Amino acid sequence: MDSANSGDPSIENPVIHQPLSVDQAQQKSPNTLIAYQSLSSLTALCQASPPVPITTVTINRKKRQRCVYALKDFDEIQKIFPVWGTCLGFEVLLMLTRASTGILEPCQGDDYATELIFMPNASDSRLLGPSLPSNIKYALENEPTTSNYHHFCMRPENFSADPILSTFYKMLTISPDLERRTFVSTIESRRYPIFGVQWHPENNAFEWRVNTTIPHTKDSIDITQYMANFLTNQTRQNMNHFDSLEDELKYLIYQYTPEFTDLDKTYYQQVYYFYE
Repeated sequence: MDSANSGDPSIENPVIHQPLSVDQAQQKSPNTLIAYQSLSSLTALCQASPPVPITTVTINRKKRQRCVYALKDFDEIQKIFPVWGTCLGFEVLLMLTRASTGILEPCQGDDYATELIFMPNASDSRLLGPSLPSNIKYALENEPTTSNYHHFCMRPENFSADPILSTFYKMLTISPDLERRTFVSTIESRRYPIFGVQWHPENNAFEWRVNTTIPHTKDSIDITQYMANFLTNQTRQNMNHFDSLEDELKYLIYQYTPEFTDLDKTYYQQVYYFYE
């Protein structure tokens, strides 16, 4: 689920074009260096969909640092550190790349399922190319198997006309919104292990709120599993790890207990609360 675009015109320096060295990070501040070093314990970065407005505050320095880490290590030592954005996370990737929060348009895309329209670039892509099973591709193209919960989107004509976005990313699929206008629904970086989906692959298997359009067919569940397997296989290409078992245990989600919310009043049936 995404939230209202503030239209704020700029964010300093596109993260894609301004990678920092570790030395530069240390010169900026100790916190910047810690942010770089902490990512060496992780095997991927997943940016999901917090229900907050998109502003220059939410597109903050920490998000830029995390993306820079992935690009820097790929350029220097070809380390695969995948970055994945879903829904608002997809929008954040575009904004970070374009250095602007004002690039999206209002879009009628809340609570409906639709198909994907494959673009020519999909055929040789990592995400939707040769590795995509034929039955999964058929379901994505011909059945309403992608769950959508967004209010803003990137129009394909705007994406193609933007030299920064269209040079950095491949547009893999587009989808029709509720007004039958198309929006960019799947992207991947041409060079880096960066992937984004405006739709929600996880909803099909894990969100069971009643009175929604989330698809739960076998094909829909298979799509969720394919996307999960793809990202997991990307993470297996790096050897990042925690320095000790004790350190790893501190960050496991199992340290926290999810709370049941409701079946018909919230977007999610289970949520985690983290108190500062």
